Amino acid sequence: MAEDEPNYEARIKKLEEDLTFLEQHVSRQDKEIFNIQQKLDKTISEIKEMREYFKSGAPSTGTTEEKPPHY
Repeated sequence: MAEDEPNYEARIKKLEEDLTFLEQHVSRQDKEIFNIQQKLDKTISEIKEMREYFKSGAPSTGTTEEKPPHY
C-alpha cells in the first residue's frame, strides 16, 4: 500500500492545480461578462436616446426637396 500513496498524492496535487486553474478561469469570465454587460447597457441607452431624438422631429437628412446652396 505504501506504493499507492505517492500516486494518490500526485493525483490530489493535479486535481488541486486543475481546480485553481478553473477558479481563475471562471473569475476572468465573470469580469469579461460584466464588462460586456456594461457595454451592452451603454449601447441600449444610446439607441434609446437616438430613437427619442428622431421621434422628437429631428431634421431628416435623406428626403428634402431643397436645392443645395450653390444652385
